[in-house]
Amino acid sequence: MLEFPLPRMRTSSRCLSIVLFDEVALLDVAAPLEVLTTAGRSWNFRLFKVRTVAGSPGRLKTPSQLTLEATASFDDVPSPDLVLVPGGYGARRALDDEAVVGYLSRAGAKAAHVFGVGNGALLLGKAGLLDDVTVSIAADGAALLREVAPRARPDVDSRFCKDGRVVTAATPGGAVDAALRVVQDLLGKKQALAVALSLGATPPFDSTDVAIVNSE
Repeated sequence: MLEFPLPRMRTSSRCLSIVLFDEVALLDVAAPLEVLTTAGRSWNFRLFKVRTVAGSPGRLKTPSQLTLEATASFDDVPSPDLVLVPGGYGARRALDDEAVVGYLSRAGAKAAHVFGVGNGALLLGKAGLLDDVTVSIAADGAALLREVAPRARPDVDSRFCKDGRVVTAATPGGAVDAALRVVQDLLGKKQALAVALSLGATPPFDSTDVAIVNSE
């Protein structure tokens, strides 16, 4: 059995705010969320307390024919530790939603991490959070990113980018890698590797220098 010793760390859960809107991409939510909520589970520790937020509580449509439910309004979660902004076509439409952009501007300015997936990066840019930041984004979104955030640096080649507290991924697959990097930052490389192994994912770092403790 593999065991990963518990490092010294904050023992209370962090607040993770997931911003929702109609036509949000389901996998952009689920892929990084599974990584972030798996972290610490083997210790019976919850790294994040998840809150789904929108302009008002309620169900929101996805292109995958399922609905997601926002259980809180933006006013209910003013100061999350991490803000996750998924993409999809709905993210482009939400560029004109003052409530969404305003929340990201306020909450994102104070959060320890802001995390944009796919077109979610466009919303981070519109909220003024990507000045002088390198951003992982699909080629077809780079021009619009330059329009909404002229000081952002689009990167259409990298699976994900972490530039300070800003994390971006062009695709859900890249978002898994990016979320593992967030886990590494918060809990250490050993726990990030444990999460990757449990999900069958390839860790986005060199795992050869991670000691694995064998226990009978």
